[in-house]
Amino acid sequence: MKKYIEIEEMCFNYFTKMYGRRYSFKRNIGIGKHKYDFIGVSQRDNIDLIVEIKYWSTVAGIARRLYDFLDNFY
Repeated sequence: MKKYIEIEEMCFNYFTKMYGRRYSFKRNIGIGKHKYDFIGVSQRDNIDLIVEIKYWSTVAGIARRLYDFLDNFY
């Protein structure tokens, strides 16, 4: 679990550094019945970012798990 938190922190820091002028980032936001690691609310237009980090320690079976996640999400 610690590795996942480190990866999420690195991603958040990267997005904040790269896109901080255009987006205001907020962590652990719930939208409807879904919760996201962070979102970027645009300061210029109505195009916002939704970011959900997924970390799998093994590559085997990742394609199926990703498909299942996206299928359940949408």
